[in-house]
Parts: sequence; structure tokens; C-alpha cells
Amino acid sequence: MRIKHENRLRQGVRLSREKLIRKLNNMHYFNTPDGCSVNDLTLTELQQVYENQKARMKHD
Repeated sequence: MRIKHENRLRQGVRLSREKLIRKLNNMHYFNTPDGCSVNDLTLTELQQVYENQKARMKHD
């Protein structure tokens, strides 16, 4: 039972990461200022970058 729960959690994280990467790519955001690809970021990092980009686009 625990293995299934962990697999679902991993799948949820993977799907959330893919969704955020797609959204960032649609904003033409592919790399962080220090040169890291968005594909290499954690879910938490992606969430932060996405919120920052979304806020920045409102001001532009």
C-alpha cells in the first residue's frame, strides 16, 4: 500500500514539474539568470520562478 502512495506522489510531482516547465517555456523562459535550465530545477524552485515571472510579466 505504501509503495502505491509513493508512486502516486512521485507521479504528482513529475506532472506538476512538467506543467510548470511548459508554462515557463510558453513565457519564453528557458534558463535561470545563472544559466540553469528550467528542466533541472526542483518543483519548489519551478514554483518560485513561475510566480516571479508571472509577476514580472504583469509589470511589463
